[in-house]
Amino acid sequence: MVVREIQMISNTYGSEKPGLNQVLGQYCVFGPFDAMDIAEETMPWNKHGAEECWEDLEKEIGTELSGYDGRNNRCKVSCFFSEDEEEQKFVDRLKQCPFLFVSFILLRHKYNKKEELRNVKAIIKDINANSNVRVYLSLGKNELILLHYCNSFTYGFNTVSGYHRKFDLSKSSTIFAVREQALDSPNSLYEQIDSEEKIRCRLRCIVKEYTAADAFIKKLYDFIMEKSKNQAKIRCYNMIGGNDILIEIDNFALADLLPLYKTKELLTHMNPDYSSAWFNIETELISEREGIVCEAR
Repeated sequence: MVVREIQMISNTYGSEKPGLNQVLGQYCVFGPFDAMDIAEETMPWNKHGAEECWEDLEKEIGTELSGYDGRNNRCKVSCFFSEDEEEQKFVDRLKQCPFLFVSFILLRHKYNKKEELRNVKAIIKDINANSNVRVYLSLGKNELILLHYCNSFTYGFNTVSGYHRKFDLSKSSTIFAVREQALDSPNSLYEQIDSEEKIRCRLRCIVKEYTAADAFIKKLYDFIMEKSKNQAKIRCYNMIGGNDILIEIDNFALADLLPLYKTKELLTHMNPDYSSAWFNIETELISEREGIVCEAR
């Protein structure tokens, strides 16, 4: 049994600060974080077996480690990996796939009893029988971490949601991550994913300068209309609350949106148009729930 570290990174400053002309992590992340790293090295955990590790989490480990390196906020979580050959094959395949969903799962009960633990382990074993997903015991306040690699946002979103239903959850949160190497090669990315997959997207923006923000929105609008041959829809709203402007994008190909998140491109802190207009933009990707009919009244 070994421990592998996952590090979440948030870019907290604009491009005027030194050292920000570099890729932040192995993955570009959508949501409250901007980037993610999965450690190449593993740390041995020889003290106990998996069951004892599970029971000792709160006694010995505590909560997640967090840190600040002078320009980025960083949050680290660790999880248990087995050392067998199949596990390494999963990690190798994960590195080749463009998309990765990561779920942090907090269970309703602490499962200190052996019988309750066996039930949870049975669910984990059932899920891990699939070649493109793994659930790991976690060191930290989240008992489980789920990794699911795929090449379709909608498929991945629905699949992860299905896995969540198998557990008695107290809370879960999921991030969608795209390999930076995939963003570096748009033509290769088009070949790996469904280039026709359409998404809905919301950009929640905190304004730095309104004239620059208007120019940015116009540039984004022109890009989307050109790429979609005027089939996409883009709408802007003023907001009161934690953000100033909401930009909604509908019926736009995910394959055309993602290149904007490559380092220094339009939707990254390193881009001069971005850094002039915004303090921050948080991206939300939306998937319609299947099997539920909502009608306007």
